[in-house]
Amino acid sequence: MKRILLFLVLSFAFSLFLACEKEPFPLKQLGSPAAFTLTDTEGQQYNYEPTSGTVRLVFFGYTQCPDYCPATMSKLQKVFEKLPFSAEERPEILFISVDPERDTPEVLSRYLEAFKIPATGLTGDPRSLEEIARNFGTFFHIEKKGKDIIVDHSTYLYLIDPEGRIRYLFRSQDSADTIFEGVTALYAEMD
Repeated sequence: MKRILLFLVLSFAFSLFLACEKEPFPLKQLGSPAAFTLTDTEGQQYNYEPTSGTVRLVFFGYTQCPDYCPATMSKLQKVFEKLPFSAEERPEILFISVDPERDTPEVLSRYLEAFKIPATGLTGDPRSLEEIARNFGTFFHIEKKGKDIIVDHSTYLYLIDPEGRIRYLFRSQDSADTIFEGVTALYAEMD
């Protein structure tokens, strides 16, 4: 009887140990967007060089977005509060506006200041933005209905490694903890 009880206790302890083993974050290689040039919040040219040696988080959105955009930026704010890296080592955040008519550099600057993270807001002409979106495998569509402008866009947050490869697509339902886990997994892989 003691042997059976010991066996059950050890089996239970072993199953708990296995349950605590965490699967590694599923980083992937999902393509490499091409270089591009847009305008930043200072009205200066921003040149995206894929192989810059910088980890990046890239999001396509717009400042008047009522839901996904502010939610994603709030998650990034939480992620940045937890990151154990120095300011120079942290990922570069790029917020690429898909609404260039309303999202001027000044509007983007005010919007991003509210999130208290070092995000770079980018805008450009519609043709350039469409080409960049295609390079990232994303989409957006703008429709004018009278005075209203309706913007439809994908809500992925792209994790890009220093060689310019997309390593993960975070979905809008992914938590700040999931984003944090993905970013730190990429940094661990780079060590």
